[in-house]
Amino acid sequence: MDDGGEPGTAPGAVLGMLAGMRAVGVDVDGLCAANGLSLASLATRVEYLQASEFVPLWRMATERFGRGTLGLHVGAAVPFGSLVDYLAGTSATLRAGLGQVGRYIGLASRQVRWVLGPRDDAGLSLFEQRPLHTPEAIPPQLREFGMALAASRVREWFDQRPLEARFSHAPLGPTDEYRQVLDCPVRFEQPATGLLFDDVALASPGRRHDPHLFRLLESHAERLLAETPPAATLRQRVRRVVIERLREGEPDIGSVAQALVTSERSLQRRLQAEGVSFRDVVDDARHELARLYLGDKTLSVTDVACLLGYSEAAAFTRAFKRWTGQTPSLVRG
Repeated sequence: MDDGGEPGTAPGAVLGMLAGMRAVGVDVDGLCAANGLSLASLATRVEYLQASEFVPLWRMATERFGRGTLGLHVGAAVPFGSLVDYLAGTSATLRAGLGQVGRYIGLASRQVRWVLGPRDDAGLSLFEQRPLHTPEAIPPQLREFGMALAASRVREWFDQRPLEARFSHAPLGPTDEYRQVLDCPVRFEQPATGLLFDDVALASPGRRHDPHLFRLLESHAERLLAETPPAATLRQRVRRVVIERLREGEPDIGSVAQALVTSERSLQRRLQAEGVSFRDVVDDARHELARLYLGDKTLSVTDVACLLGYSEAAAFTRAFKRWTGQTPSLVRG
């Protein structure tokens, strides 16, 4: 699974989240209806849900729950049953189980990765939750969901508790609530988010360890990983379509959105979430290709302008001066 993939969550993982929400009293049916989703469609869906689809769902659910700590409670309530659950739960030791989560988490979510760090001077290791994209794109409730889910699975699989939970953000509710749900001391506004373990805990055996089942599950997960194409960021996908169409003229956001099976408005919103605009993507693609084409002395400046979708060389020259402060002819020498 490419860590540079577009942010998203597998439909099965979203169904698990919704089951956890239902368990803590959230009206899941009403929530889905208000956000244009349904449990039936999620059960048959293959494509990952993008942040623009499920982040509003989390925000609305938090409002309806009435407390900012919704993610914490939902994470602890998600029913056991995903492939990542079984892979980690049938591992020989806690260390091995956390390694399975780190390797296969992309089958469930492309929002974060989990990494078991090296021992520090005190002999402790942090199982760290690292955002794959801008941290601001993931609401803190969703980060707390992942932490509570991990802590609950560690208790269930290995009968262990973290020595400490660390969050990079400020608490969203009473700190006692965090300690109660996570069953360990908690610190906030730390350099990293994660769960702290010592070597004794990491060596603890799995209560559900089954070598034969583990090998079967790992083989299945490897096939899924191999069959899942690397997911590009939306910016990369837009860039690819733009480059394919530059020779046809000025790229149009409507036609690009249609090629990506989305709406123009959704495309603009999702690009904005990645910190760019459609015009930025077009400009970057043209700038890079311009330098490449100008290196080919068999192409005139007019030829390059045409290849980049400009109606005339003068428009290309103005754009190139905006990018570099120089004219194409001067750069070419």
